[in-house]
Amino acid sequence: MISYHRPKGALSQGPYTPAVEVVANGVKTLYVSGQGTYDPALKEKYLGKDIKRQATLSLANLVTILSGCGYSVTDLVKVTIFAISPDHLSDINEAYEEVFTDGNALPARSAVIVAGLPGGMAVEIEAVAVKVEG
Repeated sequence: MISYHRPKGALSQGPYTPAVEVVANGVKTLYVSGQGTYDPALKEKYLGKDIKRQATLSLANLVTILSGCGYSVTDLVKVTIFAISPDHLSDINEAYEEVFTDGNALPARSAVIVAGLPGGMAVEIEAVAVKVEG
């Protein structure tokens, strides 16, 4: 079974779904689209030079979608970070470590340096979460 989710607080600005869940053989897998720097308090993307803030917002948006779909960061098995500069990775890691506090249960992760991201963002984060039913 495949379900398409648009949880409250999730922003999608294009022809895609914030999260897609696949349930098969007692395993639930949630694919979360790339989350950017939308700041719900300002109701706009934060595009400032504070890379840690951009990463913090991207991660907060990821957590919003996870929780809206009944998942948490402990269910994450894979995270992919897109950044426009390798120089940003230390700031991104600082924000990342504030969300992933259990150093023994970290999801697999890739960091991809790209030439640009939509809307002028410097950071975007996508993820896959898994739950085993029963």
